Amino acid sequence: MKKPSPRKAKPTQPRVRKQARPASLPVPLAPAGDVLLRERINALATILDETSRRFLSRLRREIEETEEGLHRQSVKKQEKAIRLIDALQVKPAKGRRKDLKKIDLLIGELQKLTEEK
Repeated sequence: MKKPSPRKAKPTQPRVRKQARPASLPVPLAPAGDVLLRERINALATILDETSRRFLSRLRREIEETEEGLHRQSVKKQEKAIRLIDALQVKPAKGRRKDLKKIDLLIGELQKLTEEK
């Protein structure tokens, strides 16, 4: 059997650490860049507001449609819907995306219940 050849160690150079900029000092921007950045951040905030408003209105509409559909379902399906809603574990005070996702998924499950025959 052939012995594995020993690896040659590469000569190492001492690492030079870059000094971190203190958190209290802002990164300097050119005046035009600063204005452009502020505009983009304001645009992002506007997009967030519009998107969240539309997302919430869609969820509320789906909840209303699901409620109407569940009233026409059997008692067994209504009880299943109650169990699904009671099992929802979210912490609204934290305002987490994952909680919104859980709510969105739950509404989807409830819609499936209304569509089943």
